[in-house]
Amino acid sequence: MEGPPEGEAPAAARAAVLQHSSALPSESAQVRGYDFNRGVDYRAMLEAFGTTGFQATNFGRAVHQINAMIEKKLEPLPQDEDQHEDLTQSRRPLTGCTIFLGYTSNLISSGIRGCLGYYGWGRGGGSHQVPGTHIPGRVQPQGEGAT
Repeated sequence: MEGPPEGEAPAAARAAVLQHSSALPSESAQVRGYDFNRGVDYRAMLEAFGTTGFQATNFGRAVHQINAMIEKKLEPLPQDEDQHEDLTQSRRPLTGCTIFLGYTSNLISSGIRGCLGYYGWGRGGGSHQVPGTHIPGRVQPQGEGAT
């Protein structure tokens, strides 16, 4: 079997890679990152994740969802629901929302690792540190088995 001429890709490879593009829907967001020339504005920086790229866009969606859950968590429980026994280990009062943060391992090696640490440690008061992050002012796990 004879291959393509030297320096030329096989026809099947060209056909698989060189596809015609189709127009994006008009409501598609333009991909752009945070503009650091405008100074550091943490709220705007988190907002910018929505248009920074695939993983950051999905992280940005998660930020919006977490903020909505935090707002819900701050609402008091209706009277008929606040009579339930407190089942949390930390004995915090029940609220209208319990928040769990889950993520795939590839995000730990991405540029948003520190943001996961911020939400896991800083905002939520979580008990587990995101590997490779340091949140100032927090006691970091130490000793055997520490992350």
